[in-house]
Order: sequence, then structure tokens, then C-alpha cells
Amino acid sequence: MNSTNLSFNNIAVLIDGDNINAKNIESILAKVSTLGTIACKRIYGDFKQGKLTTWDDISLKLLLEQMHIPAYVKGKNSTDIALAIDAVDLSYLDYDCFCIVSSDSDFSILAKNLRTKGKKVFGFGKSTTVESFKVACDDYFVMDDTIPPEPSNSATKPTPSQQLTDTSFTQKLAMNESPSEPPIARVMPQQLKQDTALLNACRQSIQHHRQNNGWSNFSNVVSYLNSDYPKISPKNYGYSKWRSLFNQIDLFETQMQNNLLMIRQKPSQNKIKNLPTDATTLTQEQKVLDDIYEIFAKPIIKKLLTKNQGWLHMGQFGSELKSKGYNPTQFGVKNFTQLAENIAILKVKRQPSVIMIALRT
Repeated sequence: MNSTNLSFNNIAVLIDGDNINAKNIESILAKVSTLGTIACKRIYGDFKQGKLTTWDDISLKLLLEQMHIPAYVKGKNSTDIALAIDAVDLSYLDYDCFCIVSSDSDFSILAKNLRTKGKKVFGFGKSTTVESFKVACDDYFVMDDTIPPEPSNSATKPTPSQQLTDTSFTQKLAMNESPSEPPIARVMPQQLKQDTALLNACRQSIQHHRQNNGWSNFSNVVSYLNSDYPKISPKNYGYSKWRSLFNQIDLFETQMQNNLLMIRQKPSQNKIKNLPTDATTLTQEQKVLDDIYEIFAKPIIKKLLTKNQGWLHMGQFGSELKSKGYNPTQFGVKNFTQLAENIAILKVKRQPSVIMIALRT
């Protein structure tokens, strides 16, 4: 692989939290970023255990999505299994490169599986990692155990033992070294639209303050975001203000009304195809969309979404809509699956034994 062609559009970084020192992850991500655009960063482990609590602040700072895997039985590799299952599921999406960060697990079968699907696979871990995993990857980066000391007043170059090295790419990446504490770069619009947590927080905040004309007071929306979603900040995405961040997401639009800045979700994103466009049904249409967002924001639904990588069983979704008094026939369709397929904010995935649904981002 030529060093000048190292540019992937959608990189998935999957981290085995049980076997990686949290202090190393920034330098690892800096290396990964030289390969292209990071679209997914997930870390797996039992985050209620004391030894993994160090990941909380770092996960927030680096926008790592924590995938909580309870360690019910000591010694069982439930974290490894969850990581592997997620990787296979993600391989059916638009990811073209997978970076597996683990120090002592054998993910060789997973790496081979991903490569047979046309994905590039890079491993990150210790030099003692099993050889079969190293060979199964397109390339393997060796992460030294030594954590570099705090910088002194006099600038000194790190010793080789303090650097992140790899078996064949060291010279390729030498020109792209990043500082140990890099500033948070602006997250690009396409990546913002893939951040489900961010989009759901924005939608819920806008919906909470929605007026009869469909618009929400921007100041009230920001106040709600800051109070109800304190861990989500525009600064985490490289933006100084919420307005700057919202301007990068084409799912929303702002407008001045009576000297007040207002915001709403773009109508083009809120359309049920089969509904006629008279005033009565348009009101009904908006209520359905509001109720759908409310369903996906319920704590019990959030747990199911986390478990299924953002997807919900259609049966559960239908039950939630029924409990709100909806019937698919009132929209001119036979079932809730057909209804979901006609709603622009939803996407449907048909599998041999089950139908899944998710919010479109």
C-alpha cells in the first residue's frame, strides 16, 4: 500500500478497554487519523468496575462511545465477543477500514472475516500479541507499554521506547506525528450527522420548546441542552458556540423572527410520504414525528438501541406506537413496517427472522 494513498473515508476504531491503558489512546487515535476520516470510535468493557472508571473523562474528551459489557462471570471474554459482533455488524455499513485496538486478544478470525468483505484492517497493541492476529491484519502497529513522562520546561525528543511504532508503516507516518495533547479539531458536517447522541439531544431540545408554528426559541433550546445534556458541548466537536455547530448540520435551520433567533428541524426531513397535505393531516403528521422522537428518547428504548447498535425491533416500535393510539390503517398502509418505510427520518433493515428500525442520521 502506497503511503500517499492512505486515505479512508469511514474508519471504525474498536477499542478493547480491558487491555488498553487509557493514557495511550490519544497517541493511537492521532495515528489512526493519519489514515483518513474516523467515523466511529467505540470502547468496550465493564465501565462500572473500578479499573475502567479512568476511561470516563477520556471518553468524553475524545468522543468515545462507551459500549458497556457487564462482566457477569470472571474470566469470560464477553468484551472480546461484543467487540467482534459489533465489527461484523458494522462491516455491512459504509465503513471501509477497521482499527482494532487490543493488547492480548486474538482477533485473527475477525480480521480475516473483515478482509474477505473488502475492508482494510489495522491492529494496535503490544509486541507480545499473538502472531496470528498480527499476520491477519493488513498491518499491525506496536504500542509500547511505557507511558511518556510529563513534558519538562526543556523540549526533548521522545526516546524510541516512548513512541508508538509499527511493523511497516513507521516511516510512512513519520511526517504526520501529532502532539500528545492535540487540540480538538472541528468535526466535519457528515460526521456530526452520524452522531446519534448529539442529534437526539438537539431534536429533543428543539421539540421541548416547539411553538405552534413549528419553530423553537434558539436561546431556550441552548439552555435546555446545557442543563439536560451537560456532557454534550459544542466544544467537544471543535466549535465555540451552539449556533456554529447547528449551522454545520443541514438537518436544522435557523431564522430571525421578531428579533429572536428561532430554530427547527428542516421540513424536508419531516415527511410521511403517503399522507395527503391538507392542514389536518399535516398536523397529524407532525404529531407522529414528535411521538417517534419521544419513543426513541425513552430510557428503556435507549438501552435496547445501545444493545443493538442503534437498531430497534419493529415489534417493539409498533407496540410503542399502538400505546399512543396509532393504527397503520389510518395512514393508508397495512402495518407499521410499511408506515416506517414511508417516514423519511426512519430506516428499516430486513433480516431473515426479524425486521429492525432506526432513526436516520
